[in-house]
Amino acid sequence: MTKEEGRTVLDQVVEIVNALLNWTPLEYEAWWHGLFDTIFDGNMARFLASLFLVMAFWFGTYKQRLGLGVVCFLCAFLVAYLRTLQLLTG
Repeated sequence: MTKEEGRTVLDQVVEIVNALLNWTPLEYEAWWHGLFDTIFDGNMARFLASLFLVMAFWFGTYKQRLGLGVVCFLCAFLVAYLRTLQLLTG
């Protein structure tokens, strides 16, 4: 496979996964609101945040992989506070 063929394959993959080409902006916004209403609210958010905190401790201290521990901690922070940020911004 040449570089040009690889680029065309990559372009095709990007076109397939690009949600804005397949959905209208209102459908795309409704999908994100549905995601925030289900995953980032209630017990699921608490479970995900707790899981990410445990993973951050596990990778950061026990496995000595500080970078992965920081990524897990940031994911826990995002899960915990993205819903609040969405409610504040409207």
